[in-house]
Amino acid sequence: SSLTGHRGNIHFISEIHSNISSIVNSKVSLMLSLGSDNMKVWDISKMKCVSDISYNSPNNNLLSKAVWLMNSSNFITSSTLGQIKLWTNPNNDNDWKSQDLTSHTQGCTDLMTTNSYIASSSKSGQILRWNFI
Repeated sequence: SSLTGHRGNIHFISEIHSNISSIVNSKVSLMLSLGSDNMKVWDISKMKCVSDISYNSPNNNLLSKAVWLMNSSNFITSSTLGQIKLWTNPNNDNDWKSQDLTSHTQGCTDLMTTNSYIASSSKSGQILRWNFI
């Protein structure tokens, strides 16, 4: 089976996040994919896009990675220019909101979450860590 939905390049897919109930009101396994001008949330079991999230990428600031927050339908993204954002869907209506968390001085190289922390690294050698939201 295959998923089709982005126009052009897909440059990242996330880990599959299982047993999320808040987006589609049932237990599902979700995956994120990042393209050059949008993100998609996929229900892997149904092979269906459940959310298409457009974002503005000024100065070629592409999203480089996305990771799910533990036990949540929210996720974090990093960008090629160093921005870290939290994405939430407060009303479970696919109206995703982004919030700037921080910014590196250079592009992000990695991003991770645990039950307690969010951490990101950058090309400058800097690692940022903050408590789980």
